[in-house]
Amino acid sequence: RKFLSLPNKARPFSTLALPRQFVSPITKDKFIKIFAYPKQKKTSKMDSLQATNEEVKAKYAEKWSAEQDELHKQLIIDDVHGFSLDEDDDIPRLKYVGGVDISFSTKDDTQACTALCVLSYPDLKVVYEDYEQVTLDAPYISGFLAFREVKFFQQLLDKLKATKPELYPQIVMVDGNGIWHPREFGSACHLGVVQDIPSIGVSKNVLFVDGITRDVVRQAADNELHKGGDSFLIKGESGKTWGAIIKASDKQKQPVMLSPGHKISMEMAIQLVQDCCTFKIPEPIRQADLRSRDLVRKNGL
Repeated sequence: RKFLSLPNKARPFSTLALPRQFVSPITKDKFIKIFAYPKQKKTSKMDSLQATNEEVKAKYAEKWSAEQDELHKQLIIDDVHGFSLDEDDDIPRLKYVGGVDISFSTKDDTQACTALCVLSYPDLKVVYEDYEQVTLDAPYISGFLAFREVKFFQQLLDKLKATKPELYPQIVMVDGNGIWHPREFGSACHLGVVQDIPSIGVSKNVLFVDGITRDVVRQAADNELHKGGDSFLIKGESGKTWGAIIKASDKQKQPVMLSPGHKISMEMAIQLVQDCCTFKIPEPIRQADLRSRDLVRKNGL
């Protein structure tokens, strides 16, 4: 046997014995490089990019949380909308209900089409429609969808107010959530406050908050919704009422979920959504959804 002595700082043992045939072709430096210092795991570009994206999202979330807190101070969940659903000499009757929606490209997640439809009430005829292809410049972060979409809805509403103010809706329904939201400030609340317009959030998906899950909503729907127009308030484990579920029609099995957005009470929101449902979702949102999807197809997105 032949002994190879290593530097103290690199020597795994005091003396390392190796067979002659193994030692002879390997230099001392090469041996130290191979055996004495373990290789460090390399960080891939994908790992670095993912870490960077998470850091960016964390900064956005911190900034947006502060903005939501400030906007939330202006939120009103009460009937201060200035219209009536019935004939009333003192309060103008509701004439126009708006609906906004957005459809996304299947090829590029920064491309989407937004749509605004205004319907007459109570006959639900489309009296105005507008749509636009947009480029999304904010990341998707759960709980902060408004910061990605609402500004485009504002642009459509501002355009309507400037060109045909007589058709400007007295209330707008948003494909999203109102106070049924982890911070009690979903897209419908956000749009309502920044645009100063009464709003309602309507969703087809259950947003988990305060112990509310799909199973909770499904059980409530099975037990409480028997015919078209039936509604039921959804409460969390804290006892807070977050929104309501509605059976849109006798044929519909899945309920519609709603919550007040701004300047409207829970009771009025329920009644309006009931009045506007002829299919699975309220007609103003359904018409906006159809048009935004159609524009996505036409533009080859």
